[in-house]
Amino acid sequence: MSRRQVSKERASQFAAENGMGYVETSARAGTNVSEAFLRVSEMIYKKVAEGRIDATKETSGVSLGSVVKVEHMKSVQEKVRLGGKSVASSRCSC
Repeated sequence: MSRRQVSKERASQFAAENGMGYVETSARAGTNVSEAFLRVSEMIYKKVAEGRIDATKETSGVSLGSVVKVEHMKSVQEKVRLGGKSVASSRCSC
């Protein structure tokens, strides 16, 4: 039984038309939840790095925490995509 109110196609189209990302997720099944979080995190990081968001201003909605190297983020993303399994090509030193 689906409770879907908006089709995947319409949601994807709306996101594209409004310059937004779109990831189909399911908290119940755990589908793409980590992927969505990582995508949003990457978009925020990129905007801060480009100077489009000033993270030093409280009104930016972004709070600076620990700095994570991009190489580390890539290995974390790879682990998430593989269901948490470590891979030989991982560059993570943790």
